[in-house]
Amino acid sequence: MLNKFFNLIVKKQFSVMDNFMKHPLRTQETFFKYLINMGKNTVFGKYFGFSSVRNFYDFRKNVPLFTYENIYPYIESMLKGHQNILWPNNISWFSKSSGTTNSKSKFLPVSLESFNDSHYKSGRYILSIYINNFPDSNLFFGKNISLSGFINSNTFNYNSRINFGDISALISKNLPFWWVDINIPEYFHQKS
Repeated sequence: MLNKFFNLIVKKQFSVMDNFMKHPLRTQETFFKYLINMGKNTVFGKYFGFSSVRNFYDFRKNVPLFTYENIYPYIESMLKGHQNILWPNNISWFSKSSGTTNSKSKFLPVSLESFNDSHYKSGRYILSIYINNFPDSNLFFGKNISLSGFINSNTFNYNSRINFGDISALISKNLPFWWVDINIPEYFHQKS
């Protein structure tokens, strides 16, 4: 019975995703407008005139292409604890890249909205595709395991309230309360 209940919820998620696939341009335009609206009162948004951006062409005219090095002064300000720089809501989590360019790791700000609207939602979409393709599966029974990377908390040079780590660890650390999370890498690190 519980499995059927979860299957119904997940199938509803599939219909939302199906709508996105049928209307990709409308979906992108809606999300673009949301991002511009959210960013228009940030330091970055004010400097680049987000309040006058109505479409992609306005955005392209107002905002130059950035490398990480160009945008790093904004990120550095956020790492020091300043808010409303690139995103209006509180940023205290940073994903640390693996250093694919210039052999240096990069700090990428991660908002609560990013967790919910991107990382967790994509997981629900993947689950909905699976349930749609295998409706008789007993996915919600039994045990599951997920492994993630490390989080370095309260060790950042600029600000002790900043947390950074692998995106997989940040996602795991910020899962909803009903998700059981045992941080295995941290456990083994403490035992050694």
